[in-house]
Amino acid sequence: MPTPLKPGEDIYIDYKELPGSYAMPTMEAARDHYAIGYSLSGDRKYFTHEKIHYAHGETIGFALPNVYHRNMPMSDVPYKRYLIKYKKEVAQPVIDLIGEQEFLGLHTEYLFFPKEALSIIRPQFEAMLSTYNEHGKYSQFLLKNMLQNLILTIYERKLQTAKSSIELSSFNKQIYDALIYIERNLSSDLSLELVAGKVALSPSYFSRLFKSSVGFSFSEYVTHTRLEYAKLLMANEKLSIGEIAQRCGFNNSNYFSSTFKKYNHLTPKEYSAHS
Repeated sequence: MPTPLKPGEDIYIDYKELPGSYAMPTMEAARDHYAIGYSLSGDRKYFTHEKIHYAHGETIGFALPNVYHRNMPMSDVPYKRYLIKYKKEVAQPVIDLIGEQEFLGLHTEYLFFPKEALSIIRPQFEAMLSTYNEHGKYSQFLLKNMLQNLILTIYERKLQTAKSSIELSSFNKQIYDALIYIERNLSSDLSLELVAGKVALSPSYFSRLFKSSVGFSFSEYVTHTRLEYAKLLMANEKLSIGEIAQRCGFNNSNYFSSTFKKYNHLTPKEYSAHS
């Protein structure tokens, strides 16, 4: 379970630099606080009971209490982030201003921003961290005002972007375990029979349950995940097409190239030239 707020505190903030391989060891849910995470760098996949979210580069995500989630890596790019935990009553003046539904709407996707907006938002996180670390007599009072201003700034300056998540129609612990196994073994054999065995289900039942939960067939999801990983490797690593194919679990570079073009309408080389 995430660390709760300290006694006497309504707001907590920290900053961490973590390796790109960092993954939360289990699903967790906060009990006593809401949260705002600001990722400055890294490529992350964020699992909840209802969705699989994708985030790349500078993004902001809001988290509700009592929602189990898990943060996983998608590349080796270092993960740098701010995390703010707060009680809902601290944000209530802003919620009253923009409305409960608009506030809850901030929690449905990762949020993206133009560069000029980030140049305003980033210093607000930095100032909040500095104020929190001072542990002054009036720090919590000052942080309340700063948090309200931050949420309003985020709300006003976020970009309207297409949804970047996969909807999960239902949550099943064994399907979740299968999703995590896929994430950790993209370069290996990922046959339906093997993964079904890893979660102690028959292949036929696992296949039906996977499709009903994730909305993709098992093979479609594995291919989608491997190709998304390939895009990240092309953007962040100096690797040959053969090396990328191997790291993404494709048998050979020709098969990888043809599959990539089928789904993206560009060859890997064409995609790299445009990215």
